[in-house]
Amino acid sequence: MKRSTTEGPGTPGSNRRIAAILHDHGDDLSRVREIDHYAYFPSAQSRAAFLEGCAALGLSVARTMEPDSHSKQFGAIVFHIDAPNIQTMDDMTSRLIDLAKEAGGEYDGWETQILE
Repeated sequence: MKRSTTEGPGTPGSNRRIAAILHDHGDDLSRVREIDHYAYFPSAQSRAAFLEGCAALGLSVARTMEPDSHSKQFGAIVFHIDAPNIQTMDDMTSRLIDLAKEAGGEYDGWETQILE
């Protein structure tokens, strides 16, 4: 499946924008750190399917979110410890986008600390 290079969380264009922000703040993207990924689902069951796939990829669960007055979705934050270089992030986000879609949900991007 071909992805847009400029639209949507986790796409190569989005990953490059985040990398540019990190670089502009003095981060050379080579240092290992925690990288958090966000995804949202219509049910606890679909979220569980996503989390199972994440575990198979070596990601850990940071936390889950239940529906509330602000959102009716079931959220998940998963993380891995890595360097946020472009190749790593394009590969990981592509897998997470696919996992979220397969589970009926939506991948909503990633974040990490700036390391100078």
